Amino acid sequence: MLIGLMALAAAGAWGVVVVRRDPLGRAFLKLGLRAKARAARSLLRSGRTPWLAKAVVAAVVVYLAIPFDIIPDFIPILGQLDDVLVVAGAFALLLKLIPREELRRAIDEADPPDSG
Repeated sequence: MLIGLMALAAAGAWGVVVVRRDPLGRAFLKLGLRAKARAARSLLRSGRTPWLAKAVVAAVVVYLAIPFDIIPDFIPILGQLDDVLVVAGAFALLLKLIPREELRRAIDEADPPDSG
């Protein structure tokens, strides 16, 4: 369990660093909740999004849905920390897997600039 927790912490820390340095990652995070959902749906439906990226999303959804975690959820704060670290690591991995132009297109379509 300790090794799993250390690996999870490393993946989460890596995810935070990658997202903070990536302009498209920051742009995605700045979107509102509905715009994030639109962008995610667009990326999942796109034929230009690699199947591995879609598999990462599916794996994260399954991990969050199952009742067994590395740290049980009934432990205050720490119980939710593993979920946050998994999402941060997965988000960073998705930023690496999805082609930049495809990610930019999905963000722009989800939150178009004001037309003046």
